Amino acid sequence: MVETEPFSSQQAEEELSKADLRRREFFRRARERSGYEHDWYIERRNRKKPLAFRTTGGVIKGLLGKFRVYDFQVKVQRIKEPLEIKKLDTFTIYSAADERFLWQHIKTHRPTQDKKLEPKPGAGYNPPMTEGLVELAINQKKPLALMLLDGSIIIGIPTNESLYSVLMRVPDLRGKEILVYKHGLAGSKLLEDIKGL
Repeated sequence: MVETEPFSSQQAEEELSKADLRRREFFRRARERSGYEHDWYIERRNRKKPLAFRTTGGVIKGLLGKFRVYDFQVKVQRIKEPLEIKKLDTFTIYSAADERFLWQHIKTHRPTQDKKLEPKPGAGYNPPMTEGLVELAINQKKPLALMLLDGSIIIGIPTNESLYSVLMRVPDLRGKEILVYKHGLAGSKLLEDIKGL
């Protein structure tokens, strides 16, 4: 009987093509960069409570199913197959039960809204945001104003940040959470630096 060495993970990697290895590395880094987001999605999916996805095409409400690097699957009432929502088309995500309250506290900048701007691929890597601004607002519990490409101005205290998103409490007093994607940003400032908002 001939003895064989156990099949190592290094051998398995050597058998993968360069394209497969690049793809694997991309997904590994994407998971690392997403920071708190993965846990936030898991928690919301497990709660089985409807979320509201504010997208370039309007608001979609449903239960979060699968989530991947580029998109979500959302189970919408009275629709048999889950809808696929592209992350790049999504500005914000929040609890559907909080929608009325949250959007009473969100202002709109009409000139930006009228332009009907949409996120561009790669916009999340270089958002119009001063480096360290969110970290400063988190550490000092200062209100931040984020203006989105759809003209929405969200004011709240950020509680977490990843490469791609900012988690806000809007307004801080009631603690309603809203996840804002950086690829949807038109601008950002500390509220104290803005006059006449």
